[in-house]
Amino acid sequence: MPYCTPEEAASLDSALEETDITPEMLQWADGAVDDHLGRTYVQEVEVTEKVDGNGSPTIRVAHSPVTAVGSVLVESTTQPASTWVFYADGRISLQPLPEEFDVDAPVWSEGRQNITVTYKYGTVAGARIPAHVQFAAAQVTAVIAKHAKMSLLGGVSEDWKVGAVTMKAKADKQLSATIREVLVDALGSRPPLIV
Repeated sequence: MPYCTPEEAASLDSALEETDITPEMLQWADGAVDDHLGRTYVQEVEVTEKVDGNGSPTIRVAHSPVTAVGSVLVESTTQPASTWVFYADGRISLQPLPEEFDVDAPVWSEGRQNITVTYKYGTVAGARIPAHVQFAAAQVTAVIAKHAKMSLLGGVSEDWKVGAVTMKAKADKQLSATIREVLVDALGSRPPLIV
């Protein structure tokens, strides 16, 4: 489900109509918002991801907010859930062992893609997308639709990829700058820390 409707995006520019807004534009705008914020508001998604062990007590997965962790494997060995804790911002930290074990603080073993984490991230079903996120997505969608209507998308162009969606856009630095400006105005220049 997109962050905004075609009606919401079209209402921001009198030159646009709902029919000017395509599903790809909505999806691309959602991806731009997600990239800017460093998180997603889509319904919960389950992924399995390989992470580098870094020799510290904490690793980080790529997506947030993390809503559940199903399993953590190090070199194909399952780590009991009682040995680690996850945080919404994507961190997974090892739990310290009781003092009677007289060992140093536990750390994830170092290695390239040696830790496999299966987890869920996104927004739990029924949660509402924040108004500022919805508005930012509508603004970005309107900017893209306006450029399309003015025939500035397509033709001799370059691929603009956000997430899984690629759009053709003429090499137009103004479009890129406008989208960046919209995101900063609506969402701030620094993504909020999710704790």
